[in-house]
Amino acid sequence: MQKKRKVWNTVLICLLTAVLAAGSGALSAKENTEEAEQEQQDQSASDEEQKTEMSSTAEIEQEEETKLPKKKKKTLKSLAKDSRTLLDVSKKSVRIKATGAAGGGLAQEESRLNTKGYRITGTTAVNKIIVDPGVTTDIIFDHLSITNKTRSENCVTVSRANVTITLIGENKLSCEKRDYGALVKDGMDNTALILQCEHSKEQGHKCRKETCGSLEVGGTTVHVTAIGSTVVNREKADLTGFSNLYIKGGIIAAQAGEHNCAIGSACASWCVGKGYTKNIRISGGIVTASGGVSCAGIGSGSWTPTDGIYITGGNIYASGGTNAAGIGSGGHTGAEDGTYGANVNVSNVVISGGDTVVTALGDKSTNMPGIGCGTPPDNKPQGTITNVIASPDTGFQGYIQDGTSETDYNFTKHTPFPSASPISVEKFYTKIYFGPFRDENTIANDTKEQIGANNIISKTGGAGFSESQLKELAKVNGKRENGTSFMEGELTFTDARQIQNINQAKTSGKIGNFPLTFRTPNGTKVTVTIFLRGNGTDSAEFEPNNPIPTIGANDFETNTGGDPFTEEQLKKLGEVKGKDKEGNTISLDDFTVDLDQFQKINEAKTSGKTGIFDLSYTSKDGKQVTVKVSLVGYDEITEDTDTGETIKGMNIISKTGGKGFTEKQLRELSRVKAFDENGQEVPAVDILFSDQDQLTAINKAKTTGEIGNFPLTFQTLSGTEVTVTVFLRDHGTDTSEMGSENSISTIGANDFEKDTGGDPFTKEQLKKYGEVKGKDTEGNTILPDDFTVDLEQFRKINQAKTSGKSGVFDLTYFANDGSAVTVKVSLVKYDETSEAPDQTESMKGMDIISKTGGEGFTGSQLKELSRVKAFDESGKELTAEEIVFSDPDQLTSLNKAKTAGETGNFSLTFQTAKGTEITITVHLRDHGTDGAKNPEPGKFDASIAANNAVHKTGGTAFTKEDLIKLCEAKGKDETRSDAELNIKNEEMNKLNAAKQKGRTGTFDLTFFISGGKEVSVVVTLTGEHKVSFNPNGGDFTPKTQTVPGGKCAVEPKEPKRKSYIFEGWYYKDENGKEQKWDFETPVHADLSLKAAWKKDAGEVNGTAQKENNKTKKKETGNYSWEGEEILESNKNGEVITGSGSSKESTAKTGDTADFSMAFVMLAAGGGILTLLLHKNRKNK
Repeated sequence: MQKKRKVWNTVLICLLTAVLAAGSGALSAKENTEEAEQEQQDQSASDEEQKTEMSSTAEIEQEEETKLPKKKKKTLKSLAKDSRTLLDVSKKSVRIKATGAAGGGLAQEESRLNTKGYRITGTTAVNKIIVDPGVTTDIIFDHLSITNKTRSENCVTVSRANVTITLIGENKLSCEKRDYGALVKDGMDNTALILQCEHSKEQGHKCRKETCGSLEVGGTTVHVTAIGSTVVNREKADLTGFSNLYIKGGIIAAQAGEHNCAIGSACASWCVGKGYTKNIRISGGIVTASGGVSCAGIGSGSWTPTDGIYITGGNIYASGGTNAAGIGSGGHTGAEDGTYGANVNVSNVVISGGDTVVTALGDKSTNMPGIGCGTPPDNKPQGTITNVIASPDTGFQGYIQDGTSETDYNFTKHTPFPSASPISVEKFYTKIYFGPFRDENTIANDTKEQIGANNIISKTGGAGFSESQLKELAKVNGKRENGTSFMEGELTFTDARQIQNINQAKTSGKIGNFPLTFRTPNGTKVTVTIFLRGNGTDSAEFEPNNPIPTIGANDFETNTGGDPFTEEQLKKLGEVKGKDKEGNTISLDDFTVDLDQFQKINEAKTSGKTGIFDLSYTSKDGKQVTVKVSLVGYDEITEDTDTGETIKGMNIISKTGGKGFTEKQLRELSRVKAFDENGQEVPAVDILFSDQDQLTAINKAKTTGEIGNFPLTFQTLSGTEVTVTVFLRDHGTDTSEMGSENSISTIGANDFEKDTGGDPFTKEQLKKYGEVKGKDTEGNTILPDDFTVDLEQFRKINQAKTSGKSGVFDLTYFANDGSAVTVKVSLVKYDETSEAPDQTESMKGMDIISKTGGEGFTGSQLKELSRVKAFDESGKELTAEEIVFSDPDQLTSLNKAKTAGETGNFSLTFQTAKGTEITITVHLRDHGTDGAKNPEPGKFDASIAANNAVHKTGGTAFTKEDLIKLCEAKGKDETRSDAELNIKNEEMNKLNAAKQKGRTGTFDLTFFISGGKEVSVVVTLTGEHKVSFNPNGGDFTPKTQTVPGGKCAVEPKEPKRKSYIFEGWYYKDENGKEQKWDFETPVHADLSLKAAWKKDAGEVNGTAQKENNKTKKKETGNYSWEGEEILESNKNGEVITGSGSSKESTAKTGDTADFSMAFVMLAAGGGILTLLLHKNRKNK
């Protein structure tokens, strides 16, 4: 018995020891965890204090950078010879404050700012220069050298200060401390930094290395700034970005560190602080700027825009790093950080002048342009380029090279250009420069030689030109591939016969335009024109040492009657031309006409009178020429009172298109005849075409299918003339096909367009609108009253018009001799109309429908697409050129949206010179017809467009009108009038079936209009669905889940069922068949899932499998206790809400559970100990 008690005591003691050990272990583990967490918190606090201490230390200006044996310090003389304060940065850091300078070897701080400025010299690896914010000062860098390898500071800081730095001698600022810089100006305030050499203010000065101060600035470490803003301050609102740098001279070499711009804003300034580069102006100097990886040479760092780089002088060489342009913005591949908002747009880069040379290299490996935008993040739109142009000064022309090196390049399409031209390059090597202006230029693509020369204007008659005169007047010049100029004697004439023809014409008093060709030794040619005019300056009397303006113009004849001339018409008819004394061509706009003469000519013309009138042209520099203007009649007789001659002719009517007329045909068709003073008929061979240009213009128009009224003038040997009109019409008789033996009637008429709605047309109106013309077999003109129209067609047109319908209708005109012609009548309905308050003008236009994305619209496209028209008080239609865009910003916003793929409705306002306005709407949609790809001008096609849409599922079905409104669908027929929209029934029914059943998902929907045009969009039905679970005898009912449509449900914990194996969750498909549910499948409707079980074969046979006997480790899940809501995350990372009950719930693991377990164990141990003591006491 005693032995049993000992055994029993031993067992209880062992059990007690085990319980106490487990409890102690749990407590110990908890204490260790708490100690570890406390230690981690202490370490974090320690690190934070260390960072704070380091930051504070960096901000404190150190008086002594290194500890050296103390020596007696030498103080500088306080003033230099130029009254500037002399500072030596090697003695101590320099700080220029509002109260003056401190440091730099001064015996004591200044008490006020030296208005003369400061001269700073010295070499240091430990000191720096700071100009305080708000200070305005001039500084000379005189053989200055500052190196910073490890200090958290800049070499020179001028942020928010107005500082002019003049360079003398060789200067160097080198920084290798990450995120800091050499010459730093942080922020986009209105202060400015100016860099210049000491000769910058001298007239005509050009910097050379031998005479001008230099600055080597920058570093190679990651994020080191050369000239610009810093990475360390890019997140600070008042210090992010870079602005207002003026380089007026000096030899400047800027090298950025990796991932930074050489001259401009720091890498990712826009992304983290919305800073960017603004207003860099270079007017002189030799500037080299090399950007780091992902950053431009001049412009901005990665994913940061640039707005305003103006280069008006100097020699500039800029290169960008990977994914960056030489001048412009930087870029970077890869996905954009969610906190970033990358922007690689470049705007307002203007390179101008006469001797400016800019070379820009984008990154070759990533195919970046020399000037342009960097690479945007993955799947982001490319950057936009706005107002990036080269603009030569007056008297100069510009050149743009686009290639891969200084020897492997081509000149851009419009090179050379006399005025502002967009900089549009495809390759990474870009060079822009300027040269003297020439009217005609040739650049050889193979040799890259250039040759240019001016046209020559002269009065005909008098002496001919010498070869030297022609060279001097033409100002011929040329350059080799290496840029050196040819000597005058190396540029020669290609054909001596050209000179002979010119001089033969001049000496005989002929007028006309004559070619003259020059060539280089390698055969590169340029051809200019010698304009010989009947009146003006005789350029053969040109004196090289006393150049004067030249002017020339011809006498001309034109038809009387009809509308008055405009000044522009008279300038063109007189072929007036001029040059200033420098040889620059005077534009037509810079000539004026004598107003009294102008009025007299128009009075005669509008009253149908003939005669000869003086007309004087005056150039902007006062040079004047007077010509004779002859007014002649149509289809009538012309009599010359001086010679007594009479000449008469008939107008010609023909369908346009096909082959042109021969001279013989025109004579026969016009039936031109002339009679002398005695009434004798002049032989046909003595009646000439007065102006071959008229014949050329007629045949050019006819063969190209143009319509219009073209003059054709015949002349006798005595100078008596008659002008007939050749009426080219869309439809009718092609008289160029008629032979001389044929004598048939002719007829012609044009298609036309009119507004639908309102009163019906009269027959007379339709004849007038179609401009119907006809002649009988004898050539007599058929009067308008002798034409009739097809009555059935007439009825249909008026029926459509009065009911406000649009469309295209046939209309046939019949002449009294039975000949007929059919035209197309377009009835259109304009979306907008307006009328001037004084009713002197009216306008109308149509809305535009277009798919968004792709290229933007041109101004001419928008005018065509809107069919905008304006009419004066007389009903006369204004020309397209007289209608302008009222607000260019509207056009900019519209194209910005379209090229960026945005949708919406955009206003577009047109305006006349008198201020009459009309506003139409441009509807940009996700899908449809791209209006920017409109066919040739004047040709219209139907268009349709619509947007993708999102709508909540459930409820009643959509109507057609609902869907048109939801998708903002629009359609236009071939007249550009609004068209009726329809929807494919099958797709609409499928969509509505899903909506009414509360289903979610995406559905195709196609709109279409008459004629077959259609557009397909996607309609997304959204909503939430309930996913419920039936355990089917299992011990656990998962909670019902609420799942957003299109997302996946969360697979719940498997239930248990004795003697069964769980096979998954099943549902019934549309056919009622049970299918296993895949929790990777998106949910688009309410779903009921039922557990499927299979009888456990091991239980049936009485032998369980070994694996089933193993105790499985209990899975932990994010479940709460009974009665609390369970929140779970599905595979999409979304929270799914649930409701229901759980038969098995597991407490969350954590501190509380650990402590409870320890407490229970200790309590159990205490109980065992009590029991043991009690037994011992009892046994005693």
